[in-house]
Amino acid sequence: MNGQGYEMSKREGILLGVVCLAILIFVVPRFGTEPEEGPGPAAIKRSLRSSVEKVRALEQSTKKMQERVGVVEFTLPTADQAAEVRSYIDRVARESGLGFPALTASDLRKGKGFQWIGYKFKATTKMAGLVKFVDKIQAGEYLFTLESWDLEADKDPSNVVADLSLKAYFRAATKGGKT
Repeated sequence: MNGQGYEMSKREGILLGVVCLAILIFVVPRFGTEPEEGPGPAAIKRSLRSSVEKVRALEQSTKKMQERVGVVEFTLPTADQAAEVRSYIDRVARESGLGFPALTASDLRKGKGFQWIGYKFKATTKMAGLVKFVDKIQAGEYLFTLESWDLEADKDPSNVVADLSLKAYFRAATKGGKT
């Protein structure tokens, strides 16, 4: 057998034919298709665009919700700043018209990923002053949760006696024990 000027045996000709047939069956049909490992560049680009649109929609939704709820930026202080946080509570309470003899604080306690201190005080005030305090403390510069708010009638009918407890949150301590 003669192929392109080269002499081939019958056996080599059959082998060449089988190789060409295998190429036609297994390789040629795959031209123009995406590889099986994953999507091609066009599909990845479409997926990224879709993801970006979803993120933008979520950011807008979150921003609208923050405006509706009145969420503000706050500072998560270190435990070393506990005295400043205590002074802040005292100042906001007095500005809101809450008179109380003492503000007590628990020891610093560890939570999962944070630390906290509980604060308690009993104040005699008008209801409007109490509402003003709660609004200011929850929308203020530090992160607080109002744990309890027990109210009793005062001898003066225009006042209430409020027994309040709240938690102030602090950054978690690092491995060395400091925040």
